Amino acid sequence: MKMTLKSLLAFFLVILVQPLAADNNMVYGADIDAKVRTYFQAQQISREVIVSPKRAYFGCAGELSIKPRLKGDWSTISVSCSTPKKWVVTLRTSSRSDDPSATNGQNILGGATKVVFAKNNIPMGKVISSDDLELKLAANRSAHGAYTNLQDIIGHKAKKNITRDAVLKSRHLIAANDIDKDDDVLIVVGSGGLTISTAGQAMEDGQVGEMIIVRNLSSNKEFKAVVLSEKKVRPLTNM
Repeated sequence: MKMTLKSLLAFFLVILVQPLAADNNMVYGADIDAKVRTYFQAQQISREVIVSPKRAYFGCAGELSIKPRLKGDWSTISVSCSTPKKWVVTLRTSSRSDDPSATNGQNILGGATKVVFAKNNIPMGKVISSDDLELKLAANRSAHGAYTNLQDIIGHKAKKNITRDAVLKSRHLIAANDIDKDDDVLIVVGSGGLTISTAGQAMEDGQVGEMIIVRNLSSNKEFKAVVLSEKKVRPLTNM
């Protein structure tokens, strides 16, 4: 008996959307953070990666590779692996708040440092743009741990309401996500010209290239998926 196209599509979806399973080679944010710290120290780069330690990424049986997304600009890095499957994820970095060179180089008259201020009131959850920020002098005691580069902040979300003229520090920010927990998402399955989609719900936050847990609203099953774009994911088979 020949299988109908509908049956083939259903079978294809069942095969690809696998239940959650443990993976000894799974890479987590904490692993990437440790690798980047070691690499930056060796290269004498005074920055640190912005990544959630519990975030799950793809499995990797080899060494993680680290390079700037744009040549010579370490504000955004690409972390990649070539085995067992090739993947790459893009992450932001920030200046190390415990590095004296992050502020001493901009010390003015021995008592003030140029740091990033909120130019306007910034509501909680807003994605911060260059229009929200400005560089101004602040007393050194207020500048401790503050950002000194606009690019370290642009694209992040406000973790809380930020008042105008506030000095921006890491406690004010969270990374902006392409998918937030509880968002409705489109689950896309297919290859070549054969593609099907269904509705799902994100069970955690995620950015493009990251792996998150998604619930299929039709079957109520949870599975691992990679974020393709805003509100769109692709299921993963067991790795």
